[in-house]
Amino acid sequence: MPHLFAYGSLQLPSVFAAVTGQQKIGQPAQIEGYARYRLRDLSYPGLVAESGAITEGLLYLDLDAGAWARLDRFEDVFYRRETLTVTALGVGEVFAEAYVMPTGDWRLIDRQAWSLEVFREQHLSDFMRRCLG
Repeated sequence: MPHLFAYGSLQLPSVFAAVTGQQKIGQPAQIEGYARYRLRDLSYPGLVAESGAITEGLLYLDLDAGAWARLDRFEDVFYRRETLTVTALGVGEVFAEAYVMPTGDWRLIDRQAWSLEVFREQHLSDFMRRCLG
């Protein structure tokens, strides 16, 4: 079963559970060659290929088909699911799926760093209402 590299809102257990219907603990992980940026007028980030960049996130192991179906419906239409190499604490280097911004949609990126803490403080309540509603 495929693994998920989460670099945005899905790092939060409440969001992950609301979207996938599963309770899992993610392993701290990072991905090289990709950068996380804020998206214009949105509260969540995009992941773009960028030489020399490193993005921190969480690795969720062995998601089932039902979780992947819910994730694919949850993610915006401009993301593409790609298999990337992820390095996770206690797991090592593995292949994992990540939702990436294709180059044709980079106009949606504002090149500002995205912060999980800012998201949690300023956007999580509204985001969870949308997830659960």
